[in-house]
Amino acid sequence: MDLVVFDIDGTLTRTNEVDEACFREAVAEMFGIKDCVTDWGAYTHSTDSGIIDELVRSRRGTPPTESELEDFLSMFLRHLQTHAEHRPESFRKVPGVDAAIDRLRE
Repeated sequence: MDLVVFDIDGTLTRTNEVDEACFREAVAEMFGIKDCVTDWGAYTHSTDSGIIDELVRSRRGTPPTESELEDFLSMFLRHLQTHAEHRPESFRKVPGVDAAIDRLRE
């Protein structure tokens, strides 16, 4: 079995801006953190869960619960869905990605 793994933002899609906006909105709504730093390299672990863990720990001194992480993910996805419905132009493919995927399938 052959396997190809892509990082989606910037590789397959141009969605960094909408992803960042939705992340910030969900962080503010879920945890009340309105000044979230979006320099993802500034975090120890630059995954969504690592960033949330670091943000919440730094503000309240304890990590988010599993339930809070699940709720955050649902909220983040809901924000993405809303943006997709109202601003579909925010979800663009990287030029040439269709041809690249077709070549991989061959």
